Amino acid sequence: MFWQLLLVAAAVGAAYYHLSRRRLYRLAAQAPSGLKAYPIIGHAYMFTGSYEDLMLSLQKIGCVTNQQGGLASLWLANRLFISMTDPTAIEVVTKACLDKDESTLRCTRMVIGNGSIFAPGKNSHYSF
Repeated sequence: MFWQLLLVAAAVGAAYYHLSRRRLYRLAAQAPSGLKAYPIIGHAYMFTGSYEDLMLSLQKIGCVTNQQGGLASLWLANRLFISMTDPTAIEVVTKACLDKDESTLRCTRMVIGNGSIFAPGKNSHYSF
């Protein structure tokens, strides 16, 4: 009886998780990646190996994003990342989005260095 109850609870939890993220899934469908994604890990396999392999993967993502019209989506486990190559669109998004994930920023800062996208949220609204 306990195992059946546990199985029903897991099924209800999985259904709730999927339904609560359906807007995210629709957003990801609007910007296809063009790269192979595996279940559970998504595109995380591309970020394994040495720093040279990492840079080659980032170049490949950039090329695919250009081919997709400047916008592509990437899944790293259960997190959606949007890759953009249009500079004006990037500027608008980085200035409008004040919620910047610290773990993502650390990884990105290590790859591309410091810049205006790394300003803290309270200081990121500058008037030019």
